[in-house]
Amino acid sequence: NVKNTIIKSVLTDSRSLACTEGIMFAALQTEVNDGHKYIPELYNQGVRIFLVENMPHDIDTMSDAFFIQVSSVIDSLEALAMFLVENATYMHFVVTGSYGKSAVKEILYTSALPHCRAAHSPRSFNSRLGIILSLIENTLGKSPELIITEAGIDGPGQADKVLRLFTGHLTGIITPITEEHDRNFPSHKDKVSEKLRMLENCDTIVYDSSDKDLVILLRQMQSRKKNLRLIPVDSNSINNRPQFTMLWQKQRCQITTIRLYR
Repeated sequence: NVKNTIIKSVLTDSRSLACTEGIMFAALQTEVNDGHKYIPELYNQGVRIFLVENMPHDIDTMSDAFFIQVSSVIDSLEALAMFLVENATYMHFVVTGSYGKSAVKEILYTSALPHCRAAHSPRSFNSRLGIILSLIENTLGKSPELIITEAGIDGPGQADKVLRLFTGHLTGIITPITEEHDRNFPSHKDKVSEKLRMLENCDTIVYDSSDKDLVILLRQMQSRKKNLRLIPVDSNSINNRPQFTMLWQKQRCQITTIRLYR
């Protein structure tokens, strides 16, 4: 019954199925796998909602299933994420860099929990797909006051694919940017520029001040955006082991101080 169909969560990995109520399986096609081949197995386990590019040949045996056919599953998931975050009022922290992204994300999340309804991207979900799925998971049927998203790129042109997903009151946090993926860019500065592009809509950016290329690019960014607040920290002073402690305004999920400590 389509009228009574409520999607509560999106599944892309058939091995991660824990319950079936309100689950929509998105049949992603990649260079190494095709999610469509798992549809019969998931149907037999109780899943009844499927987002597909191709209808299964044995669809007649799944008469009580609900199939949504689209031209691109990942683009449709992105459209769903965009719909969910449209006109967002929550605070949004976007953590990028090369080293320590997941650790900083977890520290921020743990620090925020006593103060507001916080949500964060699971594990190292930092690719375009990971960002899309984590935003859907954190906003579908929920009302967070703070979302902490880990964002990573490994090649040119990727920032624009995720930039529009970052809405709300944005704070960017840039951990140390190392030589990782340098071979995919013309220079280290080009890689830094691509990562910084993801934070174009931020009101505040906390950054590693020991990276000269990053400092130069941020100053150029601030010259274009007069209201941009920059908070420098020196990763060398903490032996490249970033940790955060935070002070919060009462009754509002808003950072007033971010301090690095040993």
